[in-house]
Amino acid sequence: MSQHGLVCRQAGFTLAEVIVAVSISIVVGALLLGLMINNTGLFYQQSSKLSQGLGINDSLSGIRSSIKEADAVASGYPTSNPTYITSSTALVLQLHAIDSSGNNIFGKSDYVVFTISQNRLYYKVYPDTSSGSVRASTDQILTSSVDSIKFEYFDAGNQAVAPTNAIKIRATLTLKQKAGTGYETNIATADANLRND
Repeated sequence: MSQHGLVCRQAGFTLAEVIVAVSISIVVGALLLGLMINNTGLFYQQSSKLSQGLGINDSLSGIRSSIKEADAVASGYPTSNPTYITSSTALVLQLHAIDSSGNNIFGKSDYVVFTISQNRLYYKVYPDTSSGSVRASTDQILTSSVDSIKFEYFDAGNQAVAPTNAIKIRATLTLKQKAGTGYETNIATADANLRND
């Protein structure tokens, strides 16, 4: 019977052994949790970078395409009592209206607007439907997390000019998004000439 009691005692743990085992488990758990939190922050940062890279490239590509298609920079839209005014932070482009065959309707214009509202870059198309233009009306968010956009206007000699005298436009887009404990910022620039690039 004393041997049986001895075997039972040897099979159990002492209080000191339990405390040591629990302490080690807590330390290892804390280290694993810290590692997981750091990796999660890195994942969000990399995801943010990828998302912003795609958003900035697609947005600038859309702006560049619209500039190349446009005939002129308009001072604003609508032309009387404008809601959108061309400036360093907004761009209003004037394009020929098009008919159902894709031909220009001369003397009639459609308008494209790029503007920021609530950290979103909007792309808006206002076709002149009264003249028969079939260009689709559009109100689309190109990207979010916009910190700023800057439009610059140049003549053929690369000299800065008033927007309505511009032949070339440069757009600089800055996106800023929370990533983990900090912020991820992306800046990109695109140039395009009106109708002849």
